[in-house]
Amino acid sequence: MQELYQTLKNKGWEGKCNSYQDVIERYELIRRRSEAKISVIVISWRLVKETKLNFETLEKQRKEQFELIFVNNGGSDQEFEAILPYVDKYIKLNKNTGAYKARNIGSVFAESPLLLFLEDDGIPNITFIKSHLEAFEKFDILCLRGVYKPLSNSVYNKLASHYYLGEDPFPALFNLEGNASVLASCFFEIGGWDDEIKFGHGGPEFALRLFKKYPDFRKQIYYPKAIINHDYVKSKEHLQIKAQRQNASLLRLKDKHADWDEFVNSWYQYRKKSYLLIRKNPTIKDKCSDMLNFLIERIVTDILRIVKHQLKK
Repeated sequence: MQELYQTLKNKGWEGKCNSYQDVIERYELIRRRSEAKISVIVISWRLVKETKLNFETLEKQRKEQFELIFVNNGGSDQEFEAILPYVDKYIKLNKNTGAYKARNIGSVFAESPLLLFLEDDGIPNITFIKSHLEAFEKFDILCLRGVYKPLSNSVYNKLASHYYLGEDPFPALFNLEGNASVLASCFFEIGGWDDEIKFGHGGPEFALRLFKKYPDFRKQIYYPKAIINHDYVKSKEHLQIKAQRQNASLLRLKDKHADWDEFVNSWYQYRKKSYLLIRKNPTIKDKCSDMLNFLIERIVTDILRIVKHQLKK
């Protein structure tokens, strides 16, 4: 109890101690990655075949200096034996706490300046870790969301229009929680994910609170180089269950945040506007590219305005 309290206190989360103590059955430090630049946090309540491939792919990227934290969200220890050789820190929970409390608990044991939350059944590309680190090196940002590309040719993947938003980075709503990274300092400062969310819309909820603390749309971005392969749903039944859970969560969050719709809709005005991003060390090429993109957008906007005006005549 005292050790957990101190760990939480170091994060400014001592108020969560009783809640977390009730569900943490065990914490194991398997190996310490003292030079870790980023902490990868994965949660799961049951082993799926993709998780082992996920971790094998991450293992090939160890030169990027990361630690892998795995949270067993209510399953048995035996179920996850096959993936433990890849894990640096293992947290066993005594029940399924939902997607967000488990992620928060995993983050508590992180020791790096960046947190990266990854789907258990997503397969990262071979430059996955590098891409997340690269984004924080290139841009002045607090968090980013990446891309989900289909793992199969399922027709249901067409329903996830928010998974892929193009080949250029731009300010965007933080709305993918399974391929998302954030500065640890601001994550802990605003309380992390909402512990009470069981399923769905945790990203936008986090984004809203983060924006109220740091009201700059340029600090939350879409970064297309950070890619995982992941299916939206696996069947019609899965789609129905997912929709029901997400809708229930959305109703609660809209009640919690009166400005929910206004906030979510406000991000559309920044879509595709990569020139708005704050580059840390822009090259001449970067500046020219940003200026060109800005001019193209202005020209297209003016043309559309003139066309609409003419059509009204």
